[in-house]
Amino acid sequence: MGVSLHAITTSQGVIVSRFSSRFFKPLLRALASVSALWLGASASVHAQTTVQVAQGWLAGQQASGVRQFLGIPYGQAPTGALRWKAPQPAPAWTGTRNATQFGSACPQYPGLFAEASVNEDCLSLNVYAPPASAQGPRPVIVWVHGGAFQVGTGAQYDASIMALKTDAVVVTINYRLGAFGFLTTSGMAGEGPGVNFGLQDQWLALRWVKQNIAAFGGDASRVTLAGQSSGGTSGCLALASPKARGLFHRVIMQSASCGIASKPLATARTYGDALADRLGCAAGGGQMACLRAKSVEDILAVSPLYEDSVTKFDIWSATDDGVTLPMAPLKAMALGRVNRVPVMVGANRDEGRGFILPLFHLGYGRELTQADYDSVAGYLLGSAAPVYTSLYSAANYGSVDVAASSLITDKVFSCVANRMAHSLSKVTPTYAFEFADRTAPQFAPDPFIDWLAFHGGDLQYVFQSTVAGIPQDPLNAQQQALGDQMLRYWKAFIATGNPNNTVGPAPLPASPWPAFNVLSSPYQRLEATGISTKSFGVFQAEHRCLAWSLEGLF
Repeated sequence: MGVSLHAITTSQGVIVSRFSSRFFKPLLRALASVSALWLGASASVHAQTTVQVAQGWLAGQQASGVRQFLGIPYGQAPTGALRWKAPQPAPAWTGTRNATQFGSACPQYPGLFAEASVNEDCLSLNVYAPPASAQGPRPVIVWVHGGAFQVGTGAQYDASIMALKTDAVVVTINYRLGAFGFLTTSGMAGEGPGVNFGLQDQWLALRWVKQNIAAFGGDASRVTLAGQSSGGTSGCLALASPKARGLFHRVIMQSASCGIASKPLATARTYGDALADRLGCAAGGGQMACLRAKSVEDILAVSPLYEDSVTKFDIWSATDDGVTLPMAPLKAMALGRVNRVPVMVGANRDEGRGFILPLFHLGYGRELTQADYDSVAGYLLGSAAPVYTSLYSAANYGSVDVAASSLITDKVFSCVANRMAHSLSKVTPTYAFEFADRTAPQFAPDPFIDWLAFHGGDLQYVFQSTVAGIPQDPLNAQQQALGDQMLRYWKAFIATGNPNNTVGPAPLPASPWPAFNVLSSPYQRLEATGISTKSFGVFQAEHRCLAWSLEGLF
């Protein structure tokens, strides 16, 4: 019984292919209802404000202490002949455009973090700007949502508090997902260079920010590209792409699964042609015309989600196409062929635990079995699986659930973050961190395992609001203090490229954060009980990174 790598690794918008499950469907319906209420409430207009951008005038709203401009189109609808093409800038409009409602999510199935959409006219962004400042333009954060490059939307994050506490203009974006953003087929070869259309959308949004953010009080020379899960992975892909050079000046990568961020062009075409075949669009000269004639519903219907089929694993990772992405990001980093800007890179201490509930506990109403674990490990590790499942065994970790989640944490997230920190620190200032609050509020109750510092557990701390309105316990006093300290680091970094600097009247973070270096390899551990620096191999030993550095030998 296989499990999709998307659901194991890059997904923040995790859904289960077993929609008939009596455990999953009631929860999904309830969360969708809560999300709809939240979206409606956040769009209520309290006081209008207007601003002019290159396309025309916008009428936004004053809410939660910031100016909000929602649903701003940055790209044309990628429909018809523009489907599977590089995005084109959105046209100008006449009059004043209402910017008080979020734009449509890009086409996707429903998930825990987003509702279903079949609307391709979805290339929009949202701007959260603090009140006008006499101190000059503010730094900018462009936040890329997670969701396995398959689900999610910029609307799932309320960036108001982040904007106020970092004194930054925050932009959240939508971009093409799944088959619409990351399909690669043999028929695309004759249509022009480059694929990775979802990434190209992100970079067009960055160009829009560069051109227009001054109108919102933002500094176009201080743009930080930030995100979590596949949103964080977008950061490592942008670092590795010459096409993204000059569009950002710092990067924050939270829980980025950059080790599986992309696949070779031949592999991507094989996967893409298989999907096209399921739509009746055989490889050849007419393949793309056939695909463009298909409805959104038809394409979603044949798109792999989290089915039990190893032939559909990792299809929506990016493609090493030689144009938008010359090579896999980890290889580019190891060779120093990256856009050299200051970087913050980190992982959560217990990343893998957040995947066990949606993958197994909700779908089956039980704990993992050894057979489940062997299937996951077999895909992730191939012939090396027995070596690592013996190291990460139920006997050593207390249960199959904990063993499997620990393997996922270390293999996919922690030790990949460590590899990135080692490579990047040789060519650019790099700051490594671990979110380690093991009391983080969970997204859902789980009778079989505590989530601890799980994948996505850090989001409530940096946004200081729930994600997509999904109910979570509020942060307690200690957790709130941790979130505030994290945002002080973020504030200093986005303003200056160094998380230790003083910016404005806010105090320095409680604990100095040394830049990463290959000798002492320091990590800043972010815990509610106190922030500390772990050096000289502490982080690496806890996550067995030496063992993972030997993976290719087995």
